[in-house]
Amino acid sequence: MKQALSYANHWRAYAYMFLMMMGGFTVIPYITLYSTLNLHFPETLLPVLYLSGGAFTFFTSQWIGHLADKHGKARVFRIIAVIAMLPILAMTNVTSAPWWLVLCITTPFFIFVSGRFVPGMAIITSASVPHLRGTFMGINSAVQSIGTSIATLVAGFTITINSEGMLEHYNVVGYIACISILATLWMVGYVRVGTEAPLKP
Repeated sequence: MKQALSYANHWRAYAYMFLMMMGGFTVIPYITLYSTLNLHFPETLLPVLYLSGGAFTFFTSQWIGHLADKHGKARVFRIIAVIAMLPILAMTNVTSAPWWLVLCITTPFFIFVSGRFVPGMAIITSASVPHLRGTFMGINSAVQSIGTSIATLVAGFTITINSEGMLEHYNVVGYIACISILATLWMVGYVRVGTEAPLKP
């Protein structure tokens, strides 16, 4: 672990991973509550909401991976990340919508928010120094869990429930997610292939 943490590029990859988690998991855990409480989405259709997002993501992830191989991981990541901000802002700012429109928002949300991880994880994996890849990825998994936890915690402290039983400040959470995504657009340019020398003690 000491060796893995001695590379500046590893730290940049960990920061990139953390920001990616902040760009999604500030919003994701509260989609169900916001959809049912604020948008009055029928609870009986919740399986359809997640099935639709999951089914489309299953196919589009392969397509995004093909694009990343063909056009470059960083370039495709930036494009997908920018597109992902649109359904994030739509999901967190819409105040009234029929059930079919909610599906039209959540499905692209899952496609593009999840789609960022296809080129993103490829970039992170390539950032590792080859002989330390196992340790690097182990630490990265911890960073991913920390990022998920902090993102959810930030959202939990931001969102409140009013006297009518509806969520408030969900739009603020969406803005936090978009700021994190904008930060990844900058950060991805500093994550290099893992061949650099370690930091001097």
